[in-house]
Amino acid sequence: MKALNSLVRLYKWRVDEKRRRLADIYATRDEYENKLKAIAAAVVREQDIVNTASGSPADVGFSYGAFAQAAIQQRENIQQSIALLDVQISEALEEVAEAFKALKRQEIAAANQEMRKAKIRERREQNLSDDQAIESHQRKIARS
Repeated sequence: MKALNSLVRLYKWRVDEKRRRLADIYATRDEYENKLKAIAAAVVREQDIVNTASGSPADVGFSYGAFAQAAIQQRENIQQSIALLDVQISEALEEVAEAFKALKRQEIAAANQEMRKAKIRERREQNLSDDQAIESHQRKIARS
């Protein structure tokens, strides 16, 4: 039984590790989503600055063009990273599901073994009780 309990603990640990990895991937994805929002906010701020600029529109427009190009490139890179993370998330979800199934198999095996041992104990106790009853009955018959 100790071996099965150790296996159950090992499989629980594996499930927990897979879940932690999945949580890390989700956290990274959330960070990238926040970066996308920050880039969008920065673009809006820069557009407001260009629209309200009191200087030469050509100078402001030229610098905004470079900023916009960089923002677009950053956004595309982040979106590609998010797409890769989505693939990793689906793989990690499958790994968690498989690890959970393996854990359940081990738990069921441990429970079945415990039930078999309990039945054996019950049979032994019943046999002992039956033997005592038979002995008691034979003593009664011998006295009579």
